[in-house]
Amino acid sequence: MIRLFKRNEEGKEQRFYIKQSESLSKLGEVFIIVDRKTGINYMCTVAGTGSSLTPLLDSEGNPVRE
Repeated sequence: MIRLFKRNEEGKEQRFYIKQSESLSKLGEVFIIVDRKTGINYMCTVAGTGSSLTPLLDSEGNPVRE
């Protein structure tokens, strides 16, 4: 998965980057991914053969931005 967020063959930055990652011992991994175009932060969880992606929201339900 991380391979998707590196520079492409022309050296151009990709739209998304991993802001933070954390391993949850035997449970899996959690990534905070940022969309460079919109600034919105997403939480990606990976566990076993499954994964999920959801936008991070503030207390008023608005997307968290950079």
